[in-house]
Amino acid sequence: MKKNPSKRDMHIKKLVSCAKSIITNQTTIPMGSEKMSKLIYWIESDHPVNGIDFKVINELNFKLSKYPIGTERLYWDKNSLREQDVEIDKIVNKYRNQFIDKCYEIIHNLDKNNH
Repeated sequence: MKKNPSKRDMHIKKLVSCAKSIITNQTTIPMGSEKMSKLIYWIESDHPVNGIDFKVINELNFKLSKYPIGTERLYWDKNSLREQDVEIDKIVNKYRNQFIDKCYEIIHNLDKNNH
């Protein structure tokens, strides 16, 4: 009889899925970092994931948190969005390589389909 996955296991599966969607450009880095930070919060509330340091994800999400991401962008003036996008791009470019490396690490270490 197959055991139902725990909430933590479901969050880890969603984290892996999000990492894959970022690598394949189906999700933007700003949107992905926001989603991943929320999932990491729930995953680590039970206990930390051994061997993976999520600092770069949480740090990137924190730096982007004051900027419009996702549907909230619909409420912004297009000229203001252009200005905000310049700042968002600067932040994303600073963290991009570390963030992508972390996505690969998450996939490699946590994707049950890879083992």
